[in-house]
Amino acid sequence: LAAGQAVFERRADNLIATLDRIALDLGSSAAALDQRIGHGVLDMRADDIFFSVKGQAHGYALVLRELEKDFAGVVRERDVGTLWRSMLASLAHAASMDPLVVLNAAPDGAVFPSHLAAQGFYLLRARVQMREIAAVLAK
Repeated sequence: LAAGQAVFERRADNLIATLDRIALDLGSSAAALDQRIGHGVLDMRADDIFFSVKGQAHGYALVLRELEKDFAGVVRERDVGTLWRSMLASLAHAASMDPLVVLNAAPDGAVFPSHLAAQGFYLLRARVQMREIAAVLAK
């Protein structure tokens, strides 16, 4: 790599492996959100996980945006561009949530929101879209 001799194969199977790894990581974060949801409206630890997931979603959105460019031929050939942009939008939603105070009410609360549940929705939506892309690429 340092000598400039490494070859990077822009094949569908390499992209699938990357998407699978990211999807697993997002699944772990969604599980962490799920374990914390509903521990009280003003749960003092809810903001830690919320902002950790926010940063993760932002980072993955940036990486995946650039991977779309690296694998442009595969994305175009397999016609997953629309789904790819939807996945990026889901990650952007998870990353752009910016409440003044992170509230951790029950997901079906009538008065207070559950920011963790809302963020988890977008995270899992992006994960499902990733899995859909991988399934199309595997064909």
